[in-house]
Amino acid sequence: FKKINYTRGILIALNNIGTIYSDYYHDLEEALNYFIKVRNLGEKYNLINGEMLGLINIASIHYVKLNYDKAYKHFKIALEKSLDLDNRDMIFYLYISLIDLCVDMDNYYEAYNYYKLSE
Repeated sequence: FKKINYTRGILIALNNIGTIYSDYYHDLEEALNYFIKVRNLGEKYNLINGEMLGLINIASIHYVKLNYDKAYKHFKIALEKSLDLDNRDMIFYLYISLIDLCVDMDNYYEAYNYYKLSE
């Protein structure tokens, strides 16, 4: 992909490798490294969907590792970008993710607010 300068292809490949490390090998640190690369490449080349994919996967890894503050931060950044783009599917997905996270953080008021926004 590098030889033909196909950045989207690189993003997809890196994301897939990160997913394999996460789901198959259960190596969350290595998966996180790949998802950070996805986010950084998306940001560098202004590929918003790639950047958001990286942000969501980074947030998901932090969520699984019970690093709720870091997960919240990355989900919120992805939500802001999705709202800017008016990407309704992604907005809904992020509302649901934030509801789950806020419940796990015992922040029921904020979880309820995201629930109301998701309706």
